[in-house]
Amino acid sequence: MGHTVRLHWTFLLVILYIAWAFAFIQPDSLSERLMVSGGIEPPQLRWLYSLLFAVVLFACVALHELGHSYIAIRTESA
Repeated sequence: MGHTVRLHWTFLLVILYIAWAFAFIQPDSLSERLMVSGGIEPPQLRWLYSLLFAVVLFACVALHELGHSYIAIRTESA
């Protein structure tokens, strides 16, 4: 009973892309949208937060999908 969870190697590219995209958001345009001043400095910290965001986003989606699997097993509808 249970599910095998596998991850394709190209998913690492997706995580890196999301981190890159968030790390290079222009602080001025982001500040205007969020109505805050300044950006995250130094750039290494911005990269760290962006990478952390990408990993947490994946973890949330993965847990959500595993919740679907759990319910399917519990209700025997799989």
